Amino acid sequence: MNSESELPEQAGTLYIVATPIGNLDDLSPRAAAVLSRVAVIAAEDTRHSGRLLQHLGISKPMMALHEHNERDRAGQVLDKLAACQDVALISDAGTPLISDPGFVLVREARARGYRVTPVPGACALISALSAAGLPTDRFLFEGFLPSKSGARKAALDRLARESATLVFYESPHRIVDTVGDIAEVMGAERELVLARELTKTFETFYAGAAAHVRQTLEADPHGSRGEFVVMVRGASAEELSVGAAEADRVLALLLTELPVKKAAKGVTGFAPGWQMALGAMLLSTASGGFIFGAMTFVVPRYFEISLPTISTSVAVTGLLASIVYAAASFSQIGVGWLIDRVPPKWVLFSVGVGQVIFVALAARFTDYALFFAMLIAMSFVFGQIPITDTILSRYVPDSWRARALSVKFMI
Repeated sequence: MNSESELPEQAGTLYIVATPIGNLDDLSPRAAAVLSRVAVIAAEDTRHSGRLLQHLGISKPMMALHEHNERDRAGQVLDKLAACQDVALISDAGTPLISDPGFVLVREARARGYRVTPVPGACALISALSAAGLPTDRFLFEGFLPSKSGARKAALDRLARESATLVFYESPHRIVDTVGDIAEVMGAERELVLARELTKTFETFYAGAAAHVRQTLEADPHGSRGEFVVMVRGASAEELSVGAAEADRVLALLLTELPVKKAAKGVTGFAPGWQMALGAMLLSTASGGFIFGAMTFVVPRYFEISLPTISTSVAVTGLLASIVYAAASFSQIGVGWLIDRVPPKWVLFSVGVGQVIFVALAARFTDYALFFAMLIAMSFVFGQIPITDTILSRYVPDSWRARALSVKFMI
């Protein structure tokens, strides 16, 4: 991080200037003063921004800086800063870098020690949130959703269990389809607010259940005009608990029609956050007795270790495995609380060390050391799954975890 003392003694300043999102009177006096003072203005679209400058009576050299040429133009801006010239960066509307170009330039300018100063002003997502009536203590801004329906639904599915208010930008020709996808993926009753043409003459808010908002849009002759801010209420505690119950219901249905292995695979693609535990319990319950029953014949023949009979082996295995699986499932809540305060790698390390110690104690104090070692090894593989999933779900995209699960349960 560059401190003020590390900035070049003789260098220009890069100003990040917010411009109006509709109403030209929203430009601050400070922003107008900066635009009139800088040596050059870097604009996303020089023709569009030229009308703003004409309204302000400002005549300054301009250069185009947009997503297709930012890396090339960033060098030119940095050269001007090095020559002690101040530069202002503006976008077509609102605050630069918020779903607009500028990141490459700002990062490079800061890396080289140049002063980067924000000039606050209008921002569509903040303006929309302030008037939407949705919770604003926590919100997640995702920019623009994918343009293709399949990719868009996948992105929405990834966010369906997010409890924070979700905010997107959307173009007019996709807004109806996007609202329809939200209703399909997140539920027809999920609360939704759309803000259209903010600060302009035809500013409009649409609010209500997702299915109702779509109907309203389709009935409004102006419903597909103007830029939109899409705001979706985050998932409630009731919706999250319903998701877990629904996973149990689907599992029961799958078991009536499919073999255990295919049913487990089906569950892994359902209800992120629970599918690993359900699939693991299902597979282990079906295979645990058989595996340890077979061990009763194999191990004594090669290792001269006296193991329990088949019936005792199956009973003990089932009892201990059930305890381990139940404890691992309930530990999701505890681990979720813990990893907010302790680095995840230390949580996994501590759990792993604890299970290794358990195996060591079993080997020291029981005649059935190999039996218990294998039992704990299996419990570690299956019982660890809910804990690992809790951690990975915060750092790994659901699509990656789903692919890994599909491969795991196909083996």
